[in-house]
Amino acid sequence: MFKNTNGRHSLHIVRWAAITIAVMLGLSYVVGFFQHHAPTSTTPAPAHATPAHAGAASPAHASTMAVPSGPITLPPQPMPPGAVQGHAQIALASAPNQQAPWTDLGAAVVTAPTASLTTTAPRALAAVAPSSGIMRLRWRGWFSAQTAGTYTMAASISGGGVGDLALRVDGVASPVLSMRRNCGLWGDCPSTPTTGAGSVALAAGWHQVVATIKTDAGSKADITIYMRAPGASAPVVLMPSWPAGAGGAK
Repeated sequence: MFKNTNGRHSLHIVRWAAITIAVMLGLSYVVGFFQHHAPTSTTPAPAHATPAHAGAASPAHASTMAVPSGPITLPPQPMPPGAVQGHAQIALASAPNQQAPWTDLGAAVVTAPTASLTTTAPRALAAVAPSSGIMRLRWRGWFSAQTAGTYTMAASISGGGVGDLALRVDGVASPVLSMRRNCGLWGDCPSTPTTGAGSVALAAGWHQVVATIKTDAGSKADITIYMRAPGASAPVVLMPSWPAGAGGAK
């Protein structure tokens, strides 16, 4: 007898076709599932901005970019506890020459009804005052600005010479004024005082003045610091305040 092989081949073809269709449907389902549930990327697409013409800037935007005119107003400083009027601090340092580093010798609180000082070391620092080389004397005092505005700070030097005097307010690096008094090679000092002045904008409140004097050891010059408030007709001698402390020089 002959076997019916054509029927078996037809059955195998039908089965393979069914399996192929089932696999393809399954793959399509899996791909569709992951595409639907794939996480959204948080990386933004690159922006393609077109620069605006300068004339297109709005007035409001331009005003935020404007540089303020006039001097910068220094804000009030916190007053140290225990400060009383009529005191100042003097710190002393020395160096053998202009190129050498400074050596701090000490500091003392002194009675100072006004900002009048001398390049002679105060009594509390007399024992450590240098007898040669150069000397740096740093005077510090607080004062109260009654109103906000531009204050004129001035200094007067008489007597001996001063290599450099720099007056700073509230620790700002740039001095309000910088001056010197040259007495020449043979010590021929001018017969009239040497003066200098500068201005600083202050808010109402407490501010600290620091006068740094650099000069030859043994120099005897007298220095007075003045202040003219906004609207005042004439300057007055600065009246400093500082915590008196114990053991300050008198």
